[in-house]
Amino acid sequence: MIFNMDGLGSPTVMPENSNPDVSRLLKQVFTELEESVLNADRVSDCKVEMQDLQSRKELHIKREKRVLDDVRGVLDAYVKEENFDDFKMYYDSILSYVGSTLDTYEKALSDLLSKDIAKKEEEMEAYRAKSVRSLETFLSRDPMESLETEINVKYLEGGYEARYRSVCQKEVEYEFILNASEVEFLKNRLEGDILVKGLKLPVRFAKAWVSKDPVLDYEKLDDYFMSQASISDNQLFVTFVNEETGSEFKFHSSTSDGAVFLEVDYKDSLQSVSLTTQPALNSNLNREAINELMNHIRTALWYLKDHKLRLVSITLRNVDIISNLKITDLFYTILEILAPKISSEVAKVIAENEPESPDGDKPLTREYLASRLALLGERAQTVSAILGVSGFTDSFPKS
Repeated sequence: MIFNMDGLGSPTVMPENSNPDVSRLLKQVFTELEESVLNADRVSDCKVEMQDLQSRKELHIKREKRVLDDVRGVLDAYVKEENFDDFKMYYDSILSYVGSTLDTYEKALSDLLSKDIAKKEEEMEAYRAKSVRSLETFLSRDPMESLETEINVKYLEGGYEARYRSVCQKEVEYEFILNASEVEFLKNRLEGDILVKGLKLPVRFAKAWVSKDPVLDYEKLDDYFMSQASISDNQLFVTFVNEETGSEFKFHSSTSDGAVFLEVDYKDSLQSVSLTTQPALNSNLNREAINELMNHIRTALWYLKDHKLRLVSITLRNVDIISNLKITDLFYTILEILAPKISSEVAKVIAENEPESPDGDKPLTREYLASRLALLGERAQTVSAILGVSGFTDSFPKS
């Protein structure tokens, strides 16, 4: 806060300028994240309405089925009262005709009522999609600090599938599919010679009869392609495979305080060996070229983080949020995570008469926050309590 001295010499508190990033995040919370909650509410409403429509359908069908019994009762009463033997053949004909006609009507009635249920189901699925898409938009910017991030790339069916996983506080975990084609050398199968041409790696050795020096066998990485790669924090794992022989190289590159650590393993039908722990093999590794290769891949994987395609999963305490649509629980949890960052901004917005606008966006105002909180109904009190402005909702109408 900025302090100023008024005419009496006492300090008065002047509001700080809003942080545009925090202000923008706060607006995203009350638009994208809240829209996910509100659309999940509409899904729940649709479920209730669908159950009502289904119950009404069953009731109408039961009433229709009783019509034939009612007609039979009328005919039985007529036969008993009139006692005409000749009426028996008409009795059966009438029941047969009514029964056949009712069967046709029942199908038409069932189809008509099923259309209403189908329309409501389509409406529910549209709201479900909107809820997930709003959540997807919010999470695509990684609004919460990650405790652990991981990017995995795997070659599948002629292309690379890339996935990004983020683990946050309070057991929130989500995963996105990434657009691997954003990296030029991942648009097609990454052959070993595309990034570092002509790299040879020693894979085995034997002592020669005429010399004490070992004789080394080399494999060209040009003959291999990258089958998978993953990066988490400073740990990079990459696997290159020879499609014809089935042999593979596994690279593990890590960085710490500017230092680079490298491990290389090789496996084929004859052996499995760590190249970096065998002195004769390790001393003949072209580390400079390998590190160059790893740096290209490391840069590419981190670049993909900002090219998210689709949210595929999000869990809260191991509960699948998308399938169960427990958006309100997730909403509260995300607010608890973000509260230390956005609570002061909420208080400023409520207190300020002329709020600033981040990057020309519509400014956050007291009235705007009040209108968004009001849409949450009784949950507004919980939200305002999490954000440290409980008194703000006291004037809201009780529902």
